[in-house]
Amino acid sequence: MRNSRPRAWRDPLAYVTGSVEVVASGRVTADDGIARVQLESATVSGVSVPKSVVQELLRFYTVTPERPEGFDLDEPFVLPANIRRVVVRRGHATIVQ
Repeated sequence: MRNSRPRAWRDPLAYVTGSVEVVASGRVTADDGIARVQLESATVSGVSVPKSVVQELLRFYTVTPERPEGFDLDEPFVLPANIRRVVVRRGHATIVQ
């Protein structure tokens, strides 16, 4: 990830090496087969990072032939496997097909 493109000294990802823990908190809403993510906070190796860093990590690791730009946090996405709704509560999620 660090070498995926040139990075300035102020870029937090310039200092990330090896395996690191990434923790994100937020909300997922899903209805009518469409889901949306609202990021509330994120850390990389225990250091708070802005949404732009999370977005870059997410895009880097979610590129596929069908989605060459990767996943975008701000864009709604179609739920797989005919899932119609997801009810998320702290500690569990209910999937409705």
